Amino acid sequence: MHTKIMIVDDSLFARALLQATLSHVSPDAVVFEASGADEAFGLIAREEFDAAIVDFHMPDMDGLTLAKKLKEAKPDLPITLLTANVQREIREQADNLGIGFLNKPISEEDAKAVLMGIA
Repeated sequence: MHTKIMIVDDSLFARALLQATLSHVSPDAVVFEASGADEAFGLIAREEFDAAIVDFHMPDMDGLTLAKKLKEAKPDLPITLLTANVQREIREQADNLGIGFLNKPISEEDAKAVLMGIA
């Protein structure tokens, strides 16, 4: 069975880098990409995901707000906020939502943790 992961990031480069990292650590992973909230909601309505990785800074909706809405739609979906913004407040908000928090760029070790559902 393939692990299905949704990446939400407005940067095409960041999505490509993250997809390459995930594919390297888990060649069987199936990665779906969304450039923002609207695309993410469309994907979540059509697919069942094993994990979602969401950027914090996006033009249409910040990652914390998106994660909250995704959790409302899919309470059991493991979500990780991936951001270069490492402020304690952002990390605390992620913790309060029950989502993971990782710094950009993602390392292979962190990618493995996401795939195992522990990040």
